[in-house]
Amino acid sequence: MFQSYRDSMARRGPISPRLAANLSAAQRFTDRGRTAQAAQEMQQFLDRLADVPANSYVSPAAKAALQEEARAVLDGMR
Repeated sequence: MFQSYRDSMARRGPISPRLAANLSAAQRFTDRGRTAQAAQEMQQFLDRLADVPANSYVSPAAKAALQEEARAVLDGMR
């Protein structure tokens, strides 16, 4: 579920390792059936993404798309 995010973010700027780490952790927790922990990682992903400045390596369109999809995933976990 998170592989395409991780792959696309692997080539971005300095914020992407942190965001990719949240997605990797969320995937591991999901694979182990630990939904609450996966949801925490997704929430942290959203929090970090919200803190990304407008002039960063993430375009406004990409940021909006990531936020929308991450919220949908997080809502599905709850």
